[in-house]
Amino acid sequence: RITWIRPDDNTPVENDYGDAQFILGVLKLDQAQVAINEVYNLEIDVERLAETNTDDFPGNDQTVESVLNENPQLLSIKDRSRLTKSRELILGAIANVENALRVIESESDSQDDDFIRVSSFDANVIPRTRSYLTRVKQSLTGGGFFTEADPDGNKSKDLILDLQAFFTVGVDFRKDNLLPAVIGNEFEGGEPCLPDPTF
Repeated sequence: RITWIRPDDNTPVENDYGDAQFILGVLKLDQAQVAINEVYNLEIDVERLAETNTDDFPGNDQTVESVLNENPQLLSIKDRSRLTKSRELILGAIANVENALRVIESESDSQDDDFIRVSSFDANVIPRTRSYLTRVKQSLTGGGFFTEADPDGNKSKDLILDLQAFFTVGVDFRKDNLLPAVIGNEFEGGEPCLPDPTF
C-alpha cells in the first residue's frame, strides 16, 4: 500500500492491492487486444488511403468496396496461434477484475482517497458487472452464446456471440464470407447485417 500526491491538486491518493489487481486486469486486456490484432491481416496502406480521400480530387477517392477488392486478404486470419494467447489473457483479466472487486469491497478503511474505489452509488452496477464477467467466462470456456440484450428491448439488436468459437477456431471474415455485401460505401440493400445472423 502506498500513498502519493496528485500533482494537479496536491491531494493524497492511496494505491493498494485491489488497485494493483484492477490495473493488472486492464493491462492484460490491452495485451489481449494486441494478440487479437496479430491474428488478423490488417495490412493496408493507410497513408495512401488517407491521401487519396483527403486531397482535392474526389475522383481518386477509395470506397469500402474498392479497399476490400484491392486487399483480398484484409481481415482474414493469418496467425490462429495468437487466439489461444488472447483468450488466456482475457480470462486472466477477468480473474484480476473479479479479485479486485472482492478486495475493494472488503476494505474496512475509508475509500475516499483510493485510486480505484467502489462507492455506494456503484451498488447496482457491481452485480451486473459480475454477471457480465461470469457470462463472458462461460462462453469462452464452455461454449454457448454470450448474449447482451439491447437496452431498448429490441431483440433484433441483441448482441449474441459464441466466444469459444471466436477464440478457438477464429472467424475468418474473408474466407467464411462473413462480411456484408458492400457497394461503394453502402451495405447492399441498405441493411447493415452480416450474412451469418448467428455471428
